[in-house]
Amino acid sequence: LQFLYFIVGSQPFQSKSVAVFKMSPISLGRKRLSDVLASISADKLATFIPKMVGLQLNRKNGPVDVIHGFTSTLVFADVSGFSDAARRLQTLSDDGAELISSHLNKYFTTIIDIIYEHGGDIVLFSGDAIIAAWWQLRDDACEQNTRLDSQIALNCAASLLRDAGYYKIMVGSECVSEMGIHLGLSQGPSYLSIFGSSGKWHFLLHGTAVKKLGIAVGMGKNGQLIITKSVLNILSGSCEIRGSYIEQNEYFLFKEIASETESELTSGRVGALRNLQTLRPAVTGGLSDAQLISSFVSDTLVFAANAGSHG
Repeated sequence: LQFLYFIVGSQPFQSKSVAVFKMSPISLGRKRLSDVLASISADKLATFIPKMVGLQLNRKNGPVDVIHGFTSTLVFADVSGFSDAARRLQTLSDDGAELISSHLNKYFTTIIDIIYEHGGDIVLFSGDAIIAAWWQLRDDACEQNTRLDSQIALNCAASLLRDAGYYKIMVGSECVSEMGIHLGLSQGPSYLSIFGSSGKWHFLLHGTAVKKLGIAVGMGKNGQLIITKSVLNILSGSCEIRGSYIEQNEYFLFKEIASETESELTSGRVGALRNLQTLRPAVTGGLSDAQLISSFVSDTLVFAANAGSHG
């Protein structure tokens, strides 16, 4: 039996390279978790949590049960065609599982790179879907940043449709299957809840923006982007968006961006979002970065990340 893990590069869920490591079963008895945490790079472990979770960590006392409220813009990218592609490759080759892993790896790399280039913070992988967020911290929450984040997220979604809308699975010179994406885009209040105990913690994203995001992506078909009315209202004075209203004018089927007026401002905002520090300044005598982050992931993934960093 082999374990397959997605180990994603040097930023939380964001990287220029995504690798799938195939590993033999890990013997947890050979090396203690404390030994691994003493040697592993915190940056490696940080790939398993969003930046916004890292920003809430406190080295002195560790995580605490808390709900953080934000204004956020969210993109949901749902990949379709995976099951059909997996079945097709299994019938064509004894290495079907390895082939589908390789193709998923390439496809998700493209999607993740586009999100990262637009300053998005990937919050969650859910099956074959990704949720990305553009957050406003308390000290930068304002009407202008709400507008800029909405524009950046829309640009990101449009780029995803253009550059990652479809992925052809080739065997030799023959296209044997395809995968594609459909997207939702929403904006509004959201909450990040951190909860747990005994050194194992979890996070949950919820709120109005999340609810509307789920409705939006559920309306779309492959190759489509559905936008909530709130995003259109925010961008009405700075961006011309072509498409058509659906569902009693509460949602919008995107066609194209006809024009935008704040490209220089959005470029600066992307840079600021990408440069967010994941962890707070160190507290003398507190927990290490690796100890903090490991409380949000399974022990097996810690060992897997450590093995991947050595080979």
